[in-house]
Amino acid sequence: MLNWRSLPVRLAATLAAGLPPESRSLRLLHGEPYTLQQMLQASIADSLHAIRWLMERYMGSTEEPPKSIVQALLGSEAPEEESSVQSFDSPEEFEAALRAAERR
Repeated sequence: MLNWRSLPVRLAATLAAGLPPESRSLRLLHGEPYTLQQMLQASIADSLHAIRWLMERYMGSTEEPPKSIVQALLGSEAPEEESSVQSFDSPEEFEAALRAAERR
């Protein structure tokens, strides 16, 4: 394994410039943990799961809809219990909550 910190800056830049976009190093540098191929495969699997679920639902199944693989990979599946959205029934209720938040 090559220690990038021990290389001269010019050599490290030259080596990095030759990396393919699918390399782990460039993906991590750009904040993309998965390749395009992996995301497309997850999307295809999600679509197939949704089609199967819709067909089973049409046949009378009461099964829950399948969870998205893409959302699980990207970490965008947030449980509803942890939602930070708050609703109020009246303006007075909102003002009271606002004053309480300002005191914290």
